[in-house]
Amino acid sequence: MGAGGETVVAGAYGPLLQAISDPALLVDRVGNLVAANAEFFKAVPAGPERPLSRCFSYASWTRIKSLLNVAEKAERTVLDGPIHLKNGTFVTNTLIAAAVQPENGRAPLLLVHWKSASLSPNFCVTPAQNAFAEEVSTLRKLAYQDELTGLANRRAFFRRLEAHLSALKAGALNAIAILYFDLDDFKRVNDTGGHEAGDEVLRCVAQNAEAVLQEADGGGNGVVARLGGDEFAASIPVAQSSQVADIARTMSDAVKKVQVTLNGACFAARCSVGWTGVGAGDVTDDLTAKDLLYRADQSCMATKKESRGWPGSRRLRRSESKLPDCDRVELGSNELQLETTAIRSASCGAVVGQIVSVCKVDRVANFSSGPFALFDLGNEVATWALDKALDTLSREECRQWLAVPLSVKNAQSAEVRQALKYRLARNPLLASRLCLTFEETCVAREAEIIEEFVGFAKKLGCQIAVDGVSGDWSNLSVFFALKPDWLFIDLVDFGSIGSSGLMELLKAWADALRQHGIFVIAKTGGYGNAHQQARQTGLAAILESHTST
Repeated sequence: MGAGGETVVAGAYGPLLQAISDPALLVDRVGNLVAANAEFFKAVPAGPERPLSRCFSYASWTRIKSLLNVAEKAERTVLDGPIHLKNGTFVTNTLIAAAVQPENGRAPLLLVHWKSASLSPNFCVTPAQNAFAEEVSTLRKLAYQDELTGLANRRAFFRRLEAHLSALKAGALNAIAILYFDLDDFKRVNDTGGHEAGDEVLRCVAQNAEAVLQEADGGGNGVVARLGGDEFAASIPVAQSSQVADIARTMSDAVKKVQVTLNGACFAARCSVGWTGVGAGDVTDDLTAKDLLYRADQSCMATKKESRGWPGSRRLRRSESKLPDCDRVELGSNELQLETTAIRSASCGAVVGQIVSVCKVDRVANFSSGPFALFDLGNEVATWALDKALDTLSREECRQWLAVPLSVKNAQSAEVRQALKYRLARNPLLASRLCLTFEETCVAREAEIIEEFVGFAKKLGCQIAVDGVSGDWSNLSVFFALKPDWLFIDLVDFGSIGSSGLMELLKAWADALRQHGIFVIAKTGGYGNAHQQARQTGLAAILESHTST
């Protein structure tokens, strides 16, 4: 497509455009430039690298789109009101549009032109006209633009999505990709950093989302919108509906790059993304824009449900069983390192978390002997383990949660508490992915101390778990009072899960806990059959057997 003074023609439409002395162009139903004359390119810097939607101001482009929607149903339509370019340059006060029917019977094109006199340097607008135009522009912006982020709002999103769907049904588009995503743990951003932090996170997410749209949207007609709160959506014309999964991953990665530092605290964004795609061959006449957004919304909810609200999950590679960038520490005659064991969702088998173990290293063979309890190691190692776990969680690519075992002695330690407060003050959102774990025997023996520490940790936003749970019904009241997020049960101590009677008992036990917001993770040496049976009994996840590296 040409630029400057070059006339752009499209087959039989060349003579039509050349015959018009005013700026004129042909567009399809969704606003893509098909052809234009030289006068148009003198006024508007459009081209393959700059689609029409990027040439005009948001308010002007919204008005042009409304003109196109009306023009395709009438012989001739006139739109009065100021039209501006992206840089604020005034173009015209009157647009004229008419439908042009192609000879091949395809969807009609729209011929748009305006009087070149309106571009004359002598053309003037009175102060009253200018004030009225500015007021109209402001009102339109409020109606279709999110004031905080500058993105399209819910109303504008549905208008664009409906236009995409109409074009898809008419054969003017090949496919459209619809994304729905919201921010994970966003309430904690407002709670800890105030609305100033929350607003800045939303603005940064909007900028990154807009960048993804520009990269994925070849035709320049897609839209990304803030629907409200921390909820966003996008509708993007694509060549194939299968592209939507890649676009969703790109959007998730773009949101992960957001980090806002305010008053010494760092707030990093994470999101759960749902998506759906529909092609021209799959679309039906009764499909609506609300149907498409509902599908994407349900996809987002399924992602959250699979990971119990934590952002994303993935398979764990064997090489990741040791915390990366984690130096060993010497304690007396022992040399220690941290290793992790995967926690897999019982519903889908994906890794949603890891539990940290402190392992003793054989200095001669450089071999890890396996995990042993932190309560044997004291506050120095507990602080070191927490620090390294938080380092791992703060890395951009880490999207799981980590469980770190602590002891009664650690719970009483001012050093451990100060370390937690210091690290989480710098990055408060890490707290929701840090799980502090105590042995059931410690909880039963020193209930008052553990309960006091749990209150402190939950104010920071940390998760709490109880490990080594034997399935004793008498301890249910203790768990209800403590209100941990997780219980790690040892199926060997509980009894053979292969027994149908014990499976029913375990299911009833897990159901009772789940009603109080406590979820059960099974510790088992097997993965195959145990995984299936854990799912049948309503357990949330499985802790795989430890393997040293």
